[in-house]
Amino acid sequence: GADRERNVFEERFSLQCPMALVRSTAADTDNAFNDPYRVLIVFANAASGSHFATNLLQTAGRQLLLSSSQTQIDVFLYNWLDEKERNDGIRFISGLTGRYTSKHLDLRLVIAAGDGTPSWIFAELLQRNIDLSRLSFGVAPLGSGCDLSRVLGYRGPHGPVMQLMYAGRLAESLSKYVDSKTRAFDVWDITIVSEYANGCFRRVTINDRSHASAIERTEGLVRVPVQKLSLKMNNYFSIGIQGRVGIAFDKSRRHSPAGNKTMYAWHSVTEGLLKRSPRLKRLLHSVELLANPAAGRNSDTVLFTVSDEMQKRCTTAGVQAPHLRGNPVELMLMNIPGIWGRAVDLWGDATRGTGLTDGSLLDDTNPEKWTRRSFGDGKLEMFCMPHKASFLSKQMAFFRHHLHRLAQTSGPLRFRFTEQTQVVYLMCDGEFYEAVNPSYMIVSHAAKTHAIVQPEYTDSSPSFEPPQTPYRLNSN
Repeated sequence: GADRERNVFEERFSLQCPMALVRSTAADTDNAFNDPYRVLIVFANAASGSHFATNLLQTAGRQLLLSSSQTQIDVFLYNWLDEKERNDGIRFISGLTGRYTSKHLDLRLVIAAGDGTPSWIFAELLQRNIDLSRLSFGVAPLGSGCDLSRVLGYRGPHGPVMQLMYAGRLAESLSKYVDSKTRAFDVWDITIVSEYANGCFRRVTINDRSHASAIERTEGLVRVPVQKLSLKMNNYFSIGIQGRVGIAFDKSRRHSPAGNKTMYAWHSVTEGLLKRSPRLKRLLHSVELLANPAAGRNSDTVLFTVSDEMQKRCTTAGVQAPHLRGNPVELMLMNIPGIWGRAVDLWGDATRGTGLTDGSLLDDTNPEKWTRRSFGDGKLEMFCMPHKASFLSKQMAFFRHHLHRLAQTSGPLRFRFTEQTQVVYLMCDGEFYEAVNPSYMIVSHAAKTHAIVQPEYTDSSPSFEPPQTPYRLNSN
């Protein structure tokens, strides 16, 4: 009777998932091993944009039950900045994916944060060997730019989903993540290495915004600078002027999206326009397409040369390779069609075709082989900004034609930095870094997951749309 029902649910949920809620109705018992276990996990970053994440964690309760006439979903809230809660949440996900097959688990994440936090979360999950294809994720936008949330259709911090949260209609807002389409989404791995004794990586931290501090690791009893920086990228990555602007911006961040946008605009002028910045031909030798036997490529190939010195080396060696036109200020890789706080498709808006000279074009650099872009197609779009004016006018639609397309590629790629390079400014998903004396950078596909999208999303891959049902939310 009742004891048997309770034992069934404790065996399914409680033993391997100690924090899970225990169901206790006869109707649920009949379907206990047929219907998938539906879980919604909210990771909130209280440092992103506003104090709403803190209020959410304090007022909503950490374990909730989202239910409708057709189904019910266990909801768990974690403070991502709290190390213990972060590890508890990751262990919970690991336990779920290890215990249940895809058929018996519907696992969805809501990331209440800015653009940088999803990359951080994916990096932590991949480090614990969690298969990202087993989950779907959505974004509750709390940052300044919120580019990923805009592309996925959530708009920014004042979009319809967040308005429901601000109004206290939590059940209705969370149901948007449960009953929405999912689309394939790529996560990329970026590793920058310095082979020089004085090489290091720096960034501005929350604890000290006065300067960019070296990123360190523990070696024995001392802390030493890391010489290999590994990042996960969901949105975009850049080399050049944007990273320099971002480092200055990080030193003067505000506690409101409006204040941050004002400061970013200010530093775009003072750091981007008024100060002299190294251009790409001084920073990079070449971009190479690495061997990938699975794709029928058995050796490394020069995708295109950047520095004039490397072009001469290739010519001397009898290697024909395209060469970068001009001397751009920025090189960008994009996975989503959105940047700078707007759903701006820079790749689609560029009209100058390829930014490469004639040479032995591979399919990746041949415009006739390029396909319509998608954030789940396993490819990145690469383009460059030829001059400072292009950087400053990037958000004006009638000026974006000056951008130069370079390649559409699935990689893996190797970027070789020049020997005279001292500091390279980098940006990854809205996070900014200084690379001191870098040697090379590897970009490769890390994983494929599923993005939960709203009706206003901007992409072109196939989708799945579950039925819409009204929900109610109960605290436990």
